Amino acid sequence: MKVMMVTGSYPPLKDGVGDYTYRLCHTLGEFLGKDNVFVVSTRAGESRLGHPGDFPIVREWNLNGIVQVIKQIRSLRPDVVHIQYPTAGYKRRLGPSFLPLLIRCIARPAKVISTIHEYTNRTLFGKLRLLINIVSSHKVIVVSNQYIEAIHRIWPFQTPEMVFIPDGTN
Repeated sequence: MKVMMVTGSYPPLKDGVGDYTYRLCHTLGEFLGKDNVFVVSTRAGESRLGHPGDFPIVREWNLNGIVQVIKQIRSLRPDVVHIQYPTAGYKRRLGPSFLPLLIRCIARPAKVISTIHEYTNRTLFGKLRLLINIVSSHKVIVVSNQYIEAIHRIWPFQTPEMVFIPDGTN
């Protein structure tokens, strides 16, 4: 199985989500083999896994940046694309919100998993942006159990399966 992580922040950039993603990739690399775990991130990030599977290619998370991510997905053909959302590196751009939908339309057959790191402290507009990501994913991981209930309050319709996995701070 090949897994591609997508994150706006990745070490050496300072961001809790980036650190979480690094640790997750390191652990997945131990189970799947380092050659089966890829990271697509903001260009300012650098590889800490120390293998060719790190792609700090995205300058900005606008349409051009999303096109770069889609190209990388089509080239590497991962079985799973796991998106970390939100991160400071996305800089509130809309591109990452639409990435799961675009992957499902353009880069099939990859399965899309989104991990939602913040939800209840978002504005209404921020929550709606997250909903685009959530309803377009195959599965959703939330790092706080209260996020599931909060998401269903704003979107009472069917959602993908949501799973609570604490991130270590909750």
